[in-house]
Amino acid sequence: MTHASCGGDGYSVDLAAEESDLAVTLVQTIAEIEGFDPESLPPLERTIHGESLEAMARSSTPVTISFVYHSYRVTVYAEDELQIEPLGC
Repeated sequence: MTHASCGGDGYSVDLAAEESDLAVTLVQTIAEIEGFDPESLPPLERTIHGESLEAMARSSTPVTISFVYHSYRVTVYAEDELQIEPLGC
């Protein structure tokens, strides 16, 4: 299960500590935040291609990826950190 801590800027997940792939971790974390079953969320593929996201995040070149999914701004940092911030706050 994903454990996210809420800071002043949203939720942060240490991806290095996660065993699931990035797309699964992202959807599970938002489901936990919202108190929903992950299956009830819209498919991530409608927003971003999961395999491409994983490849970019695991690239040897430092990359930061940011996009909006289910009312959250999601940012993946090359140093294996996932930030999830609610929109409109």
